[in-house]
Parts: sequence; C-alpha cells; structure tokens
Amino acid sequence: MAAPNPPHTPTMLSGFYKIPALPTIFAVALATIAPSAHAAFHLWTLKELFTNVDGTQQFIEFSTTSSGQNFVSNVTVEVTNSSGQKHDFVIPSNLPTGPSTQNQDFIIATSTITAANGVTPDFNTLPANFLLTGTGTKIALVGTTQGAVTYTVLPTDGVHAEFFPGPTTAVNLATNFAGQSAQVVPEPATWGLLGLAGFGTCIILRRTGFQRQK
Repeated sequence: MAAPNPPHTPTMLSGFYKIPALPTIFAVALATIAPSAHAAFHLWTLKELFTNVDGTQQFIEFSTTSSGQNFVSNVTVEVTNSSGQKHDFVIPSNLPTGPSTQNQDFIIATSTITAANGVTPDFNTLPANFLLTGTGTKIALVGTTQGAVTYTVLPTDGVHAEFFPGPTTAVNLATNFAGQSAQVVPEPATWGLLGLAGFGTCIILRRTGFQRQK
C-alpha cells in the first residue's frame, strides 16, 4: 500500500505566495514610469529673443508641442558669450497646472514689458540687459533636450526680434501661456534714440554729398 502524500505546505513559490517573474516586474515598472518620463520641463524649445536698443526692454519666449511641461520652477535660463560673460535667471515658479502645455508658449521678460504692451509676461523679473548681444552668444534653458542655442547679433531697433529655429529676423510678436499675443513697441526713450540715430545719419549723408559737389 502506497504511503499517503504528505500534507501540502504553501511556499513562497506556490499559491498567493508566488513571486512574479522578474521581467514582469520590470515591464510593469517601465509602464508606470514611461508616461511621466518628461512630465516636467524638458521639452521646451527657444522660440524668440527680443531687446530694445539699451536693453531695458527684453523678453525670451519658449514653446513646446508636448503636454506635461508645466514644472519650470527653479529651472535656470543661462546666457554666455564668446568672452566668457555669463548671465543666469532662475524661473521663480511653475506655470499653471490646469491648462495643457501642448502647443503653448511662455514669456520671461523685463519688468518694463507689461499688460500695457498688449501681453502680460508669465514671468516679469528678468534683469535689464540680461540678453547679451555679441556674436556667438549661447542661450539655454538648462536641462531641456534642446540644449544651448547659438545666436548672432540681436536686432536692437525695438521692433524686430530673432526667431528660432533659424534664426530669422522679423517683427517681434510676444505670446504668453494664456495665448495672448501682441507686438511689443519701443518706449518713448527708445524712439528718441532711434530718431537721433537716424537724424545723425542724414546729416552725415548730406555733408558727404555736399563735399562731393564741391
């Protein structure tokens, strides 16, 4: 007569004690992490740089085609030129988390650019003359996949801006996270400087022409 089977004792490999295979664990972990891998700020790219003649009015505009990019608090905007001069600006807070960032822009600007210009900057504590204007200057939203972008001399007429990718020069158009868009116009002092420059050019040309006639 055969001996009775010993009573079944649950082990770590049987019943509800069974441990799933390691590949299954890794697959679940990756599935959980993957959707939020870039749910921060990494996918913003540089769109526009603007400055007036004396650097008192400046703005930087970034754009993205991705969602989940609201978390820009404490991210650094870094500008360096070929001489080693460097400016840093730390974004003070996140963008609103209610709206999606997909196909949106945001603006960092000097305090001289306000709602009176037709568009309210998302952040308006950028120091004057933050944007360096020398050839070979680089700007980066540190930590993004785009990395640093090199630009040449920025237009300083208070009307035109440098657009990216490119870069290309065109009339400035600031667009904030709320979707407001407007052209930033020069302050009266800037118009005065531009007028004086034009007046001086006219005098030089007239004198040159007069001397040639003599």
